[in-house]
Amino acid sequence: KTLQKRMVKKLNYGSRAIITQPVYDVENAKRLLEIFQEAKEISIRETSKEAQLIFGQFPAVRARTVNFIDDNVPGIKVPKKIIDEMNLAAMDGKEKEEEIGFALSKQIFKEISTLHPKLHLMTHNRFQLCMKLIEG
Repeated sequence: KTLQKRMVKKLNYGSRAIITQPVYDVENAKRLLEIFQEAKEISIRETSKEAQLIFGQFPAVRARTVNFIDDNVPGIKVPKKIIDEMNLAAMDGKEKEEEIGFALSKQIFKEISTLHPKLHLMTHNRFQLCMKLIEG
């Protein structure tokens, strides 16, 4: 309910879109869409009816990155399955780690963009990674 209240407040102040923190799980994305739809219905501002939810996407290709995000960034939960796969890949070397990390990021990107095609890619200045994700 706290997240919904924050969304309603933003919509009531006239936000036309809300960008989420990075999302790493399609079930979480589905829940966020539900909460956003409810927030739009609760909002007293007419313009909120056309407001959009934009999912944040941060492709993480390093185990250290997913562990840091999961442990230290409020509001972002990286599924244990992804953390475990990344930690295992890191034990096989940087090249394997990046290969597995990109494959997982691509899978998440595809699942979430299929569910809801409005995404904000955050790449930490790794623009080629972003291009590879988009190009499929």
